[in-house]
Amino acid sequence: MAIDVCTPDAIAAVISPELARGVVAIARPPRDWDLEELLELEPPKDRKLLLVALDGVQDPHNLGAIVRSAEFFGASGVFWARDRSVAVTPTVVRASAGATERLPLCQVTNLARALARAKEVGFWVVGTVAEAGADLRRLAADGMPDALVLVLGSEGQACAG
Repeated sequence: MAIDVCTPDAIAAVISPELARGVVAIARPPRDWDLEELLELEPPKDRKLLLVALDGVQDPHNLGAIVRSAEFFGASGVFWARDRSVAVTPTVVRASAGATERLPLCQVTNLARALARAKEVGFWVVGTVAEAGADLRRLAADGMPDALVLVLGSEGQACAG
């Protein structure tokens, strides 16, 4: 990685000074992983494999925050549908505090088919809802699966199905 010291004018030529705050990184866009690659990931040492699926998240700040949180809590990757969802943008990258550069991300054509495929290869799929029918602690008490997809809904609609 090359590091250049630049004048404020040189930085302003690349990006708004309000956004840069004196520091700019010029990088390639994050790699778009394939769903099959995510499903074949090895779990981290001494942990279970956790993927996060997003159902209709549209706000770039929310996507960035979710990716940042997913990385912090040990998820191995995040995937979501291309339609009705935000793509990875500079705003998402900033909101993720760099997590988009480290965590595998995948946009899928159809979220329902992606979740069905995850089930086919042995993942448990668990959706979150505001008014729960079951407590996640019960899932833990029953024995966590070796591979889990945690589905989070959108800002206004929760999980679609």
